[in-house]
Amino acid sequence: MLGINPAPRFNELRTLNRIHPDSLVLKNATILAGADLELIPKGFVEIRDSRISSLGQGSGGSSANALDCEGLIAIPGFIDAHTHVGDSVAKEAGVGLPIAELVSPSGGLKHKILASTSDAEFVSVMRESFTDMIRSGITTFADFREGGPHGVALLHEAAKGLPIRPVIFGRLAQTPFTSIELASNSAPLPNSAIEEVRELLSSADGISSSTANDLTDHALKQISDLAAGRSKLKAIHVAETEQSAEKSKARTGKSDVERVVSYFIPDFVVHMTNASNSDVELVARNQIAVVCCPRANAILGVGIPPLNRMISGGLNVALGTDNVMLNQPDMFREMDYAARMIRAVERDPSSPKCKEVLKMATVNGARALKMDREIGSIEVGKVADIVLVDGRDLNLRRSRDIVSSLVLRAGVHNVRMVLAAGRVVYERTSSQNLS
Repeated sequence: MLGINPAPRFNELRTLNRIHPDSLVLKNATILAGADLELIPKGFVEIRDSRISSLGQGSGGSSANALDCEGLIAIPGFIDAHTHVGDSVAKEAGVGLPIAELVSPSGGLKHKILASTSDAEFVSVMRESFTDMIRSGITTFADFREGGPHGVALLHEAAKGLPIRPVIFGRLAQTPFTSIELASNSAPLPNSAIEEVRELLSSADGISSSTANDLTDHALKQISDLAAGRSKLKAIHVAETEQSAEKSKARTGKSDVERVVSYFIPDFVVHMTNASNSDVELVARNQIAVVCCPRANAILGVGIPPLNRMISGGLNVALGTDNVMLNQPDMFREMDYAARMIRAVERDPSSPKCKEVLKMATVNGARALKMDREIGSIEVGKVADIVLVDGRDLNLRRSRDIVSSLVLRAGVHNVRMVLAAGRVVYERTSSQNLS
């Protein structure tokens, strides 16, 4: 036993962060430190006022609040860089439907369900998912929230008091153009949409859209300029399906990736599952990060993202779990699937390397969100978001390669403790050890 508070019940997660001391030392841990996840055996992490004040090999400084982490592996808190947590209200609804019938903003099953859900239910189910995410080691997530400014407000309400860091991307509640206006590809945003974008930017961390095909080139640039003027993040779905690029080219002469890079200038794009080689090169040249969602793409039958091609092209690639409707927000499962499936598709057992995949779930996500000075790795000066995985559990014992075991073998059940901003917010007290 680590000798601190008992494991929290659901409603205790929001209060644990105020009953722990301002200084804490984790000692005797195996630490994956820095942006390159360098392995430090028998190391320590000292935390003061929510940040990492020192770390290294040895026992560290003296502290009355020291936790003996013998046998535990300290990794950065996971960053789930693309979610739709509001979809928690409809888990496994529409499994087997084509993507257009399931998630299309105009008449898809998902949006019909969301439209019939009360505010109270939205807040309740999102709060349940946030708690689930905390227990799995996710300390930061980027949510693409539907429903305009009201949808953003509901997510803020759901996350209130919980020790998890939401990065919220708002979007217009409705597509602002008619099919005729989209076909002409010249109409600017109507004044009502401009006001809605401004309202979104006042309450959200960034702006997004379901797809560039919902907007004209002029509108993409208008939204981009409004976001840049407020120093807000920009992100958008691209090349998730073969049809998205074909539809964009038929209407504008450019792929959705080309249009987004030219007019929207995002900080990162999501999916790139069906991106062409020229699309990948274009995104790389413009130093735009990519968030891939392999499990969501797989269950929707739209393909597998070309991770190796993007990595070799120098792109910063992060991972997201996407719709809670179809995908558990579990970064262990996302890493495992990505590492195995890409090897299978590429017929190459050596790539992607497991360390690269673990970076996608931590370091790279922070970079994509422009938060890497604060989070994403265990480094002096950064916020102490740390997950302790129990290497003594039966499935992890005798590992010859800790990083590979974390990616290919570990699971949520191996999470022993989660620290968010230096506070213990979850602890598993039951042991899986038989001896």
